[in-house]
This record gives sequence, structure tokens and C-alpha cells, in this order.
Amino acid sequence: MPVWSARARLRRGMLGTLGLLAIQCVHPDARARVDLSLEPPDPPEVALVLEHPADGLVLGRGSCGLLVTGRAGPPDLDLVLVLDTSVSTARPSGSDVDGDGVTGLPVPGRVGPVVEDISTDPEDSILSAEVQAGLALLARLDLRRTRVALATFSGGAVSLDRPQETVPDALTRVPLGNDRPLLESALYDVLRVTPAGGTHMAAGIDRATIELLGLRDARSEADPRRARAAVLITDGVPTVPYGPDRAADNVRATLAAAERARKARVRVTTVAVGPDALEGPVAAVEIARRTGGRFLAVRDPADLPAAMGEVDLLRGLRVELRNATSGEPARAFRMSPDGSFGGFVPLVEGPNLITARARADAGGEALRSLGVALDPSAPAPPVPRGYDFLGDDAFGACLAQSRQVDLEAEDLQREQLRRQLRLELERERARALERAAEQRRELELEPDPGPQPEPHPDAHPR
Repeated sequence: MPVWSARARLRRGMLGTLGLLAIQCVHPDARARVDLSLEPPDPPEVALVLEHPADGLVLGRGSCGLLVTGRAGPPDLDLVLVLDTSVSTARPSGSDVDGDGVTGLPVPGRVGPVVEDISTDPEDSILSAEVQAGLALLARLDLRRTRVALATFSGGAVSLDRPQETVPDALTRVPLGNDRPLLESALYDVLRVTPAGGTHMAAGIDRATIELLGLRDARSEADPRRARAAVLITDGVPTVPYGPDRAADNVRATLAAAERARKARVRVTTVAVGPDALEGPVAAVEIARRTGGRFLAVRDPADLPAAMGEVDLLRGLRVELRNATSGEPARAFRMSPDGSFGGFVPLVEGPNLITARARADAGGEALRSLGVALDPSAPAPPVPRGYDFLGDDAFGACLAQSRQVDLEAEDLQREQLRRQLRLELERERARALERAAEQRRELELEPDPGPQPEPHPDAHPR
């Protein structure tokens, strides 16, 4: 049976108007004003690969269509998940995080030598919500191409009356690797750690940078060919290294750590959780902006695991997968934060052209295609292994082909829920950005330098 297949094509978006962009720079020492004229760069090329199935297959009809998978963006990624374990994370999250039917309530309690509000159900604490968020993010990552490390941060004196007792500023719990069970176990182990100390956000960022670069006391082996990213989750504002009475200095220390991460090409996504973090968001906002990451504002800790679906490690890269022959889009399409994707493409009898198109917010675009043929007398489409990270109830049901699912209805319902969550996150983000601008003035921080250029590494892996 003839099969129509198409070669892969790469198309780069072009700017409609070429002009000169005048940028005024102020020298930090001489304060001399310098004018630089830069020609706008071409949009970056977008990497896109179709992994499954092979081009030219002849196959039979499957109950869910043809599973098509691929990846977009950097071919390989190193990611450090950084969790806040300061004393405030012992507070109740306000939701039944552990799903036991009982929601933890706030009661005064002793956390080490400090008296703090704690949850009557420790597994409903803010720290527990952070752990569940980490598990939710991990489940969405393709560990065939992404290495993940886990770190925690707190730091400072345990109590004001006993300042000689300190907690570690930041710790690497698991070095960069691909062992999903090990990472999941380490996340649960974090719940066995008693929250203590202040919020040393700078130490958390530095710990991620150290692991990603493989510096002297790192537990990870760095790979300079891989992209670098971190996701930092916090429920507070920087209170360390200078103490809670020196807010501006703590923020400046945090921004200095962000600058070190930027120079190391580490893109940091920050997630501010709860009212305290959103009342003082300037550090979390600036970390993300200065490193080229994204800032997420989550007022209700109960929404934290679901908000992990909004983590964008690829800076606005989107993929569309469809059957170009019939015009039908893929059903149960899923794209992970690290760029792996998959969906079930409906086939028509005879030749089918399957296309994937990736578009980046920066303007780049790529198109890939493959050809298959549907022959009702041929065997059903093969189901590859290793794609469970894309799975939810509908996707998993199709992979197992164990029950009939109305994919379109479930996709619609799921997208409506996601849209509602996105709207809420955007509202909170807008409020947090306004508050961050106020804080810059209140703390007399340096003027906003504007978006940072793409950095170059200034450190070498060991």
C-alpha cells in the first residue's frame, strides 16, 4: 500500500520590520551614558523531534488512535527542585493534603525551641503541600532526558534566645539523576525533617547553582551540554542571612545569588505560596525575572500541586500535533514542562500525514512530519514503553486499552479546570507584581535593570 511521507522541515519565523534598537547603558563606575545600537536578532531556532512511530509504518486500527510522541526544546535538561523548609512551613496549608478526610488546623506548638503555629495533622502542613507539588512536577517530567536533583533551604539561628544553634542554610537531598523512585522517596523523607530556621532564599539558589555546575562541594556531576534550570518553592520572604530586621539586605543577598545563577545560565522558576509570600514577593519576582525564569503566585497552598502544570521550563514553547490528512488534532495531548509530548492521533484509512509544529514566544518555529498508512487488516499500532510521565486517567486508559473513554469530553473538562486555575494564578501574579514594585521603593533597592540578556557561563564543571 503506498504511503505518503514528508521530509522534516525547519522554518524560522522572521521579524516583519528590521530596525535599530537604541539601548542606553549606564556604566556602574563612571556613570557615563553610552548608546549602543543593536540590530534585533533573528528568532531562535526551535528544536523539535518526532520519536514514535517510525516514518512509513503500515498499521491497523487502535481503539484510541495512533500514539505519537516527541520532544521540543533543549535535547537534555538538568533541573534542581528547591523546597523551603523554614519554620513557617509547619503551619497548616488549609487543605486536606494527605487525603485522609481530616483537614489540619492551626494550634500553638513547639517546633524545636521555637513556639509556632503548627498543623494538627502534620501531613496537611505547607511543607506537605510543597512535597506534593514536587511529586506532581516529577510525575510530569521525562527522566529519559531530564536529570533532577532535590535540595532544601532554611538557615539562620534556630531561636533568638539561643543564637548559637543554627540549622544548615541549604542541603542537597539527592544529586542530579534519573532515578524516579529515589527522588520520590527523598521527597517523602523531607516530611520527616522538622521545619526550623529562617528563609535563606539566597542559599537555596546558590545550592542549585553549585549542583548544576558541579562545583567543589556539589554531589552532582555536571554536564555542560545540558540546559540548566531550577524551581524554587517558598511560603515566605528572605529573613536570612542578616536577620528579619534587615529586609532590604536580605533581598539584596538574594538578588546577588540570582545574579550568580544568571551568569551560570541557570533559569530559575519561583513559586510564592500563601499570603505571607504574596505580601512580600519582590525577591521571588526578581529571581525569576533576572534569570529568565517564570514567577508563579499561588495564594491557596491547596492549589500548589495543580499549579505545577503551569511550570514553564521552556519559556513559552508550544506544540500542536495533528493528522494533516484529516485535519483532526491529537486527543489526550500532553506536553511535559521539559518539552516531551505525546497524544493519540485519529487515523483515516489509507495514507496519513502526521505533523507536529512547535512555536516559541520568541518567534522561532519548527515543523516535523511523518507518514503512516492505516490498513484494517494490519496489526494494531504498537504501544511503546517509557511514556507514563505523560499519563493521567484518560491517557493511561488509552495506553492500557482497558476501557472506553470519551477523550474529547474529558479533555474539555480538564481544560476548563486548567483555564480557571490559570486565571486565578494570573490574578495573583498581577497583584504580586504590583506589590513587588512597591517593595522596591520601600526597601530602596536598585532601579529595575530591565530584562536580562542571555548570559554566558563564567564557571566550569569540575
